[in-house]
Amino acid sequence: MTHMLTKRSPLLVIFVVMFSPATWCIAQSTDVEGDLVEIARVQLSGPYMTEPLPCFDPWNAGDDNRVVVVPDWARAEGLHPADILISIGGRQTVYGQPHSWLQAMRALPKGADRFDVTVRRAGEDVRLRLSCRSHTSYFEAERRVWTAITRRDWNECASASRSAMQTFGKSTSAMIDIQVRCARAGKWSTNRLAPLVYEYCVALLDELSAVVPTEQPSTRKEVLDSVTWLEKNGAAASASGLRDRLARFPLAFPDQERPPFRTTLTGR
Repeated sequence: MTHMLTKRSPLLVIFVVMFSPATWCIAQSTDVEGDLVEIARVQLSGPYMTEPLPCFDPWNAGDDNRVVVVPDWARAEGLHPADILISIGGRQTVYGQPHSWLQAMRALPKGADRFDVTVRRAGEDVRLRLSCRSHTSYFEAERRVWTAITRRDWNECASASRSAMQTFGKSTSAMIDIQVRCARAGKWSTNRLAPLVYEYCVALLDELSAVVPTEQPSTRKEVLDSVTWLEKNGAAASASGLRDRLARFPLAFPDQERPPFRTTLTGR
């Protein structure tokens, strides 16, 4: 799932990198709703949303093909967070090419029971055979998210984002980010918005720890901005919980890139 914005579409990653819920909730954009609508239109016209894939893509990955989030069933079949997608169905993926893994998925034969995936894990290539589950339900769930945004139906967007994550099989910071933005555009009360901001930060830290288990200054600032927002809006317990989570991260700040959060939902 793309995924940048929602579950995982390839553009989702752009969405998450461009905006963070903390910044979005605290700062005022000149046209927050317009920016969100434009992103949704790009997603709907992008390569992920043309038609369902031959098999469901059970991962949230970035342009470097590094897996960030995996639903439980795919994890049970051997796919892990931090795995790097090397090939899908015998077709090589290309580092830094936004739609590389997507092109490989589209090339899979229809009607198969399983499909082959090779990942790089701890410097070694690992071959997996994953179940070829239908992609239609997730495809329709993500389309529902983007369509709701283009219609500026913010409550529907928030509901659709939650449904998309349920269909994917795992919550993702990218999709929660979409939900936060739609809730904010829908002028939800701070009491309703605060739990989503907290949930986003928890998901972000969990994903970061699974892929790059050392704290990064940009992520720390993003979470601390959210902590400040939560404290100012009567959610002291949630703010304290986030501070505790941050305290459990290693103190070293290596010069590493932030893990690639994808969409779609594909960001997923």
